[in-house]
Amino acid sequence: MRISGKTAEEVGFEKIGRQQSQLHTLKIVALDELLVKHDESAADNHLISQTCLSITSLDLGWNLVETLSEVASICAQLDKLRSLTIRYVYCTRTS
Repeated sequence: MRISGKTAEEVGFEKIGRQQSQLHTLKIVALDELLVKHDESAADNHLISQTCLSITSLDLGWNLVETLSEVASICAQLDKLRSLTIRYVYCTRTS
């Protein structure tokens, strides 16, 4: 692969891709600046706990989380969670 006239070699991207496709093995998840919104009333809300069993660190910064109860709902499904980052959460609720 050539980038800006320089030759670059991709090393290990296949392994990383395989690891990321296995959501149940992910330990550190950074979702910052991805405009994530959580719907507490969704029928499939329990899927987080079934899909992401091993998460120990979660970054939800710069997302569309409206309330801390939404954050609590997500965290309650992550039994192994030890670290949570919620800096700069954008609240969309108006009174």
